[in-house]
Amino acid sequence: MRCSVSKQRSIHRWIVWVICAVIITASTLTVVMFISHANHEHDHNGLNESCALCFYLAAAENHYKSIFTALIILVFVYGGLSAILSFLKSVDFHFGLITPVCLKVRLNH
Repeated sequence: MRCSVSKQRSIHRWIVWVICAVIITASTLTVVMFISHANHEHDHNGLNESCALCFYLAAAENHYKSIFTALIILVFVYGGLSAILSFLKSVDFHFGLITPVCLKVRLNH
């Protein structure tokens, strides 16, 4: 039983590492495309007779902006939640089960 749990964890870790590698590779290749095609010749064979490469560069730029915005929001939400939870950890809450033992009820039978 324990062996299968460790195999599942190793498979999950492997999948996470592969996803991270794919995201990093795609981001790196997009930056390389930005750098290599910054001063390109405009062709007007794209959508509505616009430059197809400019369209792809603008789309990639919009994707990067949305990912950056989501990361900023995630950092602030995570920071706020961790601050709230650290404050609540210092407040001592006692919600226990009410049992006959904790109420010191004597059972005679």
